[in-house]
Amino acid sequence: MERLEYGILGPLEVRRGQVLVPINAPRERVVLAALLLQPNRVVAAARLIDLIWGNSPPAAAQNTLQSLVLRLRRRIEPATRFSHPAQVLITRRPGYLLRAEPGQIDLQRFEQLLARGREASLAGHPTAAARSFHEATALCRGPALVDVVTDGLRSEAARLQEGYLEATEGRIRADLDTGRHAQVVGELRALIADHPFREPLHGLLMLALYRCDRQAEALLVFRTLRAMLADDLGIEPAAALQELHRAILHRTVAPVRAPAAGRRPA
Repeated sequence: MERLEYGILGPLEVRRGQVLVPINAPRERVVLAALLLQPNRVVAAARLIDLIWGNSPPAAAQNTLQSLVLRLRRRIEPATRFSHPAQVLITRRPGYLLRAEPGQIDLQRFEQLLARGREASLAGHPTAAARSFHEATALCRGPALVDVVTDGLRSEAARLQEGYLEATEGRIRADLDTGRHAQVVGELRALIADHPFREPLHGLLMLALYRCDRQAEALLVFRTLRAMLADDLGIEPAAALQELHRAILHRTVAPVRAPAAGRRPA
């Protein structure tokens, strides 16, 4: 039987080979998402009940949860005429566990690539870092868990979105380290429009513009951010961003870092 693949970095999806396994019931999707966020670990039934019904669970919540899990199990573990597949969704006190092999969930692959990109960046291999970060962001099909309706998973969705932005920033930083300044300016402006208070994006745009010999525009980015932060939040830009502003103002920005010599990219 073909291996199951799970996707939570975007709309929730389950695939068996190239075939999409329909998981359409909203409550089943909540249960599956919660289990996929903690693969190979028991998620307590109480936690699942809270995610589904919040502070107002019905009297029969436990029985209903068991029915939801049973329906999920039938969808992702279809019995065949000749054999029974290995159990994937397991009942284990005090709740349930979803068994997943390494790389079976897109989030697992994403986190591995993100770690690889960080290591390559720290080692001075910007080309390898950019490649790993790019492969990581390519796994993201949209906002994580976008179609899983539950307030209880909003913090998890925000955490996954933060990971996506970290990978994006890492890839752009690596692009800057390899001299691709002009190519990232438009992307950075679009990202800032979506995340106006994310200061690292402003810093990357300032650096990209400066290295494109557009010093005045780079300084304008800082002034615009500084005014916005003061007006909306009553704060100043972070110290690192102020230091970059001074370096751009006095033209003392460090040159493009050359890849480390004598070592092959990770």
